[in-house]
This record gives sequence, C-alpha cells and structure tokens, in this order.
Amino acid sequence: MRIPLALFILLLSATNVVAESQPTSARTKKQKPEIQKTYSSKSDNKITQTTITTAAQTTTNNPNNRENDKTPKDPNIIINEKIAQYTGYLAILAFLQFVAMGVQAWFLCKTLGATKEAANAAQDSADCLAMIERAYVFAAVRMEEWKIIIDLKNHGKTPAILKSLYVTRKFHPTPPQEIDTRPKSMIPDGVVIGADVVWPATITPWLTESERKMLDRPDFKLFCFGVVEYLDILNQKRTTGFCWQFNYQYGVGEWSIADSKLNHYDSDISDNKQHHAPEV
Repeated sequence: MRIPLALFILLLSATNVVAESQPTSARTKKQKPEIQKTYSSKSDNKITQTTITTAAQTTTNNPNNRENDKTPKDPNIIINEKIAQYTGYLAILAFLQFVAMGVQAWFLCKTLGATKEAANAAQDSADCLAMIERAYVFAAVRMEEWKIIIDLKNHGKTPAILKSLYVTRKFHPTPPQEIDTRPKSMIPDGVVIGADVVWPATITPWLTESERKMLDRPDFKLFCFGVVEYLDILNQKRTTGFCWQFNYQYGVGEWSIADSKLNHYDSDISDNKQHHAPEV
C-alpha cells in the first residue's frame, strides 16, 4: 500500500496544479456591461438628463477592485510550490514509515529472543528426558558360601548393554583408592540388563582357606572393587565404579559400601571429575 498511496498523492497534486494554473479570465465569466441609458424629463422647461453607467465601468473605476484584479501567478511557480508541499508530505510519510520499521524490528528482536529461549528450554527438556530415560547400572556385592557375587542392577527406565566387568578382591587395612591393574573382563560382551532388573555375576575362585583366616584379623578387611562398562539406549558409553568392604566379626559378616573414590558413575577411574555412587 505504500507505492499506490504515494502515486495517489502525486496525481491529486498534479490535478490541483493544473486547475489552479488556468487564467482567472478563463474561470470567471465576463460580466455583461449594462447599456447606458439616458432619461430625459421636462420640468419647468428644463431638460434633466440622467446617465447610468455600466457595471463594468464602475467596477473598473473602483481602486479596490483594481487591487483584487491582479494578474495570476506564473503556472511554473505554482507547480514548484505544490511539488515542494507534497515533497514535505512524502518526507513525513517516509519518516513515519521509518519509525514503523524500527518498531517492527524491535518486536522482531523480542520474538527472536523468545524463540531462542524456547529452543534452549526445549533442548534442556530433551537432555533432562534423556537423563531420566537412560540406563543407570550400579553394582552391589554379596557372599554366598564363601562365593562372592556381584549383582548388577539397572535403575534406569531403558535397557543397558554390558560391555565389560572388571572385578578384584583384596585384603587391606584401608579402602583402596585406585585400581593398579584391571583384570580380564568376567562377562561376555553383549549381555543386556533390562529396566529394574538384577543380573548376578559370580567371581571365581571362592575364598581360599588362608583368606578365610584373614577375615578374623582386626587390622585387615576384605575389599571387593571394580568397574562396569555398558551402553545406554543412546549408544553412549557409561562406566560405574564400585568398592565394597566385608565387615566380619564373630563368625558373622556383611557387605557395605567402602569410603573410596572408586565409587563413581559416568566417569573412568582416571577421570578427576568422579561422581560418587549412591548407596544401593
């Protein structure tokens, strides 16, 4: 609508200029002069003669009318004045259009900002959803008839594919804080643990006779620790470290989580940013 409006204004101005540029004599009908009449009357043997002048002569002889009956302006001057006038109108319209464009740009920036925030919120929601839905595998240690069993439980909502399980046991006065060497994986590759499913892994060999005697020593404790590697539904590799200690006294023992940096998830043993796993 911007171009048609400007054209309409220019056409309207041109029409007014043409109309006003016509001579005054062409737009004004000429007044018909009145016929001069002379009346004669005889009164007391005297002839009185009355003369009525024409309206055109009266009008011409009036000095005020001579001032009003001026020569019309030059048509070029009128056209220049009209062009200057409507150029000013167009300048005002251009300024208003510029202001409108500025307001529109401001609203566009606001809209883009809101869209970006919505996109970030959607991405955060997707990340949170992935964290909620993915697999979380933790290890718990128990013993049956001097046989150590590692129960791997998936606390997530989607299956986990086990890649490897490294486990070792060791008598030590204090909880170990690192793994010297990783033993060979004790499970085949590709074991799937469903959501909220416990998969038991048995460690062989059983405790030897000498190890059983070590349980009675108060200065040593039996520790079982290792690392579980698995893939989640997003095909991302996850690791969970664990370290449990066997508290044995008077022929009765139970397992509990040891105070060790080996208890972590989603990081490797060598990773400095380790997350401690919650108690299972």
